[in-house]
Parts: sequence; C-alpha cells; structure tokens
Amino acid sequence: AIVHFIGGFALGAAPALAYTTLLTDLARARLLVIATPIVPASLDHAALAASARARFLRARASLPPSTRTLPDAALGHSLGAKLHVLLTLPDGHDPTDPTP
Repeated sequence: AIVHFIGGFALGAAPALAYTTLLTDLARARLLVIATPIVPASLDHAALAASARARFLRARASLPPSTRTLPDAALGHSLGAKLHVLLTLPDGHDPTDPTP
C-alpha cells in the first residue's frame, strides 16, 4: 500500500524529522510512505486537507508505473487525522466550521 501520512499542527511542517521512527517503521514493513507537510496558516481545515491531498496526488503520480495498482491508505497524527477525515466527507466541508 501507499500510505499518505499527515502530521499534527505543531509537527506537521516537518514530518520527515518529527515522525522519523514511525515513518521508518512503516517503510520497513514494506509500505511506501508519502508524508505531506502542512503549515496551518489559517483555521480553514478543509482547504488545508485539499492542499495536502493535492500534494499527495502529485507525489503519487511521480512514482514508478509499477506502483499504480497499489491501494492508498491514510494515516495522520492529531490535525493530520482530522484532515484525512475531512477528505472522506462528500462535500469536503468541515462540520465544526460554523460558516456555510
């Protein structure tokens, strides 16, 4: 599988440094890992989720053709987990955001 990892609010900007042990263990388990950095500049988590997804898709597209049939998996820590949940919602709207 190809694991899309998104880190938390404070550590998400540098996932390769902040989550080295976790990401290395996933790779040792023969999983491909794409860790997308996030910099939460606003509280618009739906937009942040969409940005992380776009980065993941660009990185995935650059992988060798032999990986195209591998399934995707999502893994996140703290805010990263929330962003993955938002990506599963039909309209991508954050239900905790009071604005329509």
